Amino acid sequence: MLLHEIIHLHKNSFTQTEEKIANYLEDNIEDIHRYQLVSLSDRVGVSKSAMLRFCQKLGYSGFSEFKYEVSRQLLAGSYEQETEDQSAETYINYYLSTIGKILDETSDTSIKSAYTLIKNADKIRIFGIHESGLSAKYLSYRLSKIGYDSEPVLNSNEFFEKANFSSKGQLNIFISLGASSLEIVEAHDVSLNKNCDTLLFTSNLLADIAKTATSIIYVPTFDTDPKKIFLDSQPVLMTLIDFLVSRMALFDQKNKKHD
Repeated sequence: MLLHEIIHLHKNSFTQTEEKIANYLEDNIEDIHRYQLVSLSDRVGVSKSAMLRFCQKLGYSGFSEFKYEVSRQLLAGSYEQETEDQSAETYINYYLSTIGKILDETSDTSIKSAYTLIKNADKIRIFGIHESGLSAKYLSYRLSKIGYDSEPVLNSNEFFEKANFSSKGQLNIFISLGASSLEIVEAHDVSLNKNCDTLLFTSNLLADIAKTATSIIYVPTFDTDPKKIFLDSQPVLMTLIDFLVSRMALFDQKNKKHD
């Protein structure tokens, strides 16, 4: 049974808080797959215990079982609202068209700015949470291949502490497509207060931290409603990382020729 069907069965017994949770999750179903309990509760604006009670009222043992079931249905395409082709070719075309936007939507100015920040940084930390943590680790690995050492920071409980240790001359890189999670926003603000440069990978140019970051790399988005077909932005983000690092390697080669 789909989430909206289960919610409909229980809606008459919802408290005001549970109704708030239900309304948010029906409109933002992918957030269940993307976020852990604490982060999702913060986004909804309710307590962790309220979210747990909501899951249990729907018949799940806890949040983990609830998240697993919804994620399974998303991956199976159960939330497809139209008779849109769900073949492998359809998925591949979505990814190819979005990856193709990298050349059109990633400016030379942003690439050169990111290169300058990375090249001149005394220390580099790369912050990523949940799925974006994979991309943070991958960026760190790819940078090491061209001679740049960095520290991936993947545990959100360490974000504030690591950012608080920052100082002028260092660079904190934040990978956050929505750029709105509390952990990312707080760590970014602390970094700026410590006079640390920041580089933000995001799809949300309207986010508050996008307006204050030292430099931004825009991550292209899919031309489809994510509620209709399950797509993951991480392959696009990793391709963008490869593009950035390959350009950096070329810049390094050109600089060595001039030296």
